[in-house]
Amino acid sequence: MAFYQFASNVINRDSLNTGLNTVLTNIYNRVKSDSLRPFAVSLLARKNALSKNFDKMLFYNTEIIENYPSSVNELTALYDLITYYADIENDLTKAQPLFTRMLNTYPEEDLTKFAAINLGYNFENLKKITSSEQIPEEYYLSNAFPNPFNPVTQIKFSIPKDGFVTLKVFDILGREVATLINEDKSAGAYTANFDASGFASGIYFYSISSGSFHQTKKMILAK
Repeated sequence: MAFYQFASNVINRDSLNTGLNTVLTNIYNRVKSDSLRPFAVSLLARKNALSKNFDKMLFYNTEIIENYPSSVNELTALYDLITYYADIENDLTKAQPLFTRMLNTYPEEDLTKFAAINLGYNFENLKKITSSEQIPEEYYLSNAFPNPFNPVTQIKFSIPKDGFVTLKVFDILGREVATLINEDKSAGAYTANFDASGFASGIYFYSISSGSFHQTKKMILAK
């Protein structure tokens, strides 16, 4: 709540970044069992990745894997580490065991498929992660990735039956700032890109509506 109150009053990027650092650091200093702490660690890891402070990015992501297994935070940490070792260090010997863990724990996740592509795998040899060609069994709205982001992020969603879909973005005051999807869609899985090049840093919300399914999630633009 403190961060929402702060973000609604900031007037420039520097004050937002300072406030974000303060809030995340305060939460990070809590006990490991605190329910908000893994999300703070994940945001700190992503923030340092955006700043190309790779030592801290490695530190925070490694902590997530060690302390918060089988969670959405571990999933993103594994992906970030695999991408870093494969693309930045060009060291597949470090990336491979992380991918094996990712494949065994999160075989159906989109990030696992992206990691497979980064490592050069052929999907024909990865039978467990080809669900994108199947009709989804339920409605689903992904966490935006990357998040925090600058300036583009991807939002994935799936619908189990044909229907009209709206996917909109709102600012922290609840004002609609972008419409990403507003049309009939066939049952399946989709990806929408949100380009925030012309937007100010801060908290945004994206909301999907299709039939009786409605869901809203948060993302942070950090320029």
